[in-house]
Amino acid sequence: MKPIVFSNENIRTFSRKSSGYWITVNPINGDILFSPDFSQLIDGHKILFIQDEEKPQNWYIQITDAENGIPVRQEKQRRYKRLQSNGLTCLIMKSLNLGSTHRFIVGNEPEDGLYAIVTKSAVQIRKTTKN
Repeated sequence: MKPIVFSNENIRTFSRKSSGYWITVNPINGDILFSPDFSQLIDGHKILFIQDEEKPQNWYIQITDAENGIPVRQEKQRRYKRLQSNGLTCLIMKSLNLGSTHRFIVGNEPEDGLYAIVTKSAVQIRKTTKN
């Protein structure tokens, strides 16, 4: 494994950066937004979200061309891609005990084909919560 260390020094400035791999999960409208850099990586492919059954707070993204992959759409006039799934966003946020919109860093290098969603990097974007 080649670790990438996320510490207080780089997480605090993370919400102001637009570069790198990150996702924003909005449980209110079911949107998952992918950063422009990650959007380029998944361009032309589908994705799978994978949850660790033994540690349900651990989530991963797999880029795939499999039939059962989830298609993501390019936003018009934007550099990012979007996926809409109320069920998935609610599952992710419930497993992390979060209720409002948060942004998460995604690991730069896949391990066994999986990009780790660094759930401890959560930065709250909006304070509204789903009732």
